[in-house]
Amino acid sequence: MVSVASSEFALEHISWHVAAYSCKKSTGRCQIEELCHDLAACLQKARLDGNEARPDLTRCLKVTISLLEDVEEQASILLAAVLQADLPARLLTGLDDLDFEARKEICRFFDALLSLGSRPDRRNSLLLPVVEYVKRTPSLPEMLLKGCARPEAVLHCGPILRALTQSPELVSLLLECGTATELMRLATHGLEVACDAFESLKHLLLSHKKISAAFIAAHFKSFFDAYHTQLLCTEESIDDSAYMIQRQALGLLGSILLDGAFAKVMQRYASSDDFLKIHMNLMLHQSKRIKVDAFHVFKIFVAQPDKPERVYKILCRNRRGLVNLLTKNASNLSQLAREADDETLMGDLAGVCELLASMAG
Repeated sequence: MVSVASSEFALEHISWHVAAYSCKKSTGRCQIEELCHDLAACLQKARLDGNEARPDLTRCLKVTISLLEDVEEQASILLAAVLQADLPARLLTGLDDLDFEARKEICRFFDALLSLGSRPDRRNSLLLPVVEYVKRTPSLPEMLLKGCARPEAVLHCGPILRALTQSPELVSLLLECGTATELMRLATHGLEVACDAFESLKHLLLSHKKISAAFIAAHFKSFFDAYHTQLLCTEESIDDSAYMIQRQALGLLGSILLDGAFAKVMQRYASSDDFLKIHMNLMLHQSKRIKVDAFHVFKIFVAQPDKPERVYKILCRNRRGLVNLLTKNASNLSQLAREADDETLMGDLAGVCELLASMAG
């Protein structure tokens, strides 16, 4: 247990560190380790004493962040001391007890910590120790996800979780421990939690596409069972939350399937007659925007060469109705594309209708 120094004692040492760094003095190993000791002490005192001790913690965090952002040797020395003291997990544990300014600095601390590998020549010496720390501290992503489920904590836990996705190794770790499925569940909660969950899900799936593509391919059924059940096949609600969920889910799904990094996932997805039916039904939705978003996924099934027999038969059997839906019915997608002056959508619609019309009965 770290002994808690008096507020005046802690502030005196923090002020010294600030002055030393501002004057560009050499900050040695002993001083850096003392800074970590001060940070741990300030955190504990802020949790116990409340508002009186919180400014000390904020100042100490700012000094720590400045040193982490330094490209010199002291960044690696500080990193080792920070991880040795288990400060990332301890800061997260105390998040609820702190004020807004301290929480904001903790977000900056994690961003600085996880940005250490942005320079390739520093990756092995700086980022990999952070990755190893997170791997042996499973409570850290668990605490973040629990925070992301609470409106009062998501503003800070969400950005920290997204900071983890800067590392391909951590993306793999998060995927394997079920983070994607949990974020899908959170995306059905209240507006603030849901919007942040979708943002985190996008970062998780699109930051390192080769890793997420391999994960989805390996867990194809369970991933899309959850995605469709939680996000696409939702019942309409009084507060329009289902509309928001479906729109964001369709947009993210389109981003995944139309990206070359997910080619194998796209081919398998477009081979499912059950998935085809989902998007044909969504094109009947009363919302114009959901019709358009569903079409952008539907066109993949039509354009897919060598379609499975069941997919081909469904398209062939419904080709006239689909062409009417896209071009002739009231509020059809062609009309929407013209109103929006969306040349890309108009071209896609023309191509899809031509392919549908050419199918033999």
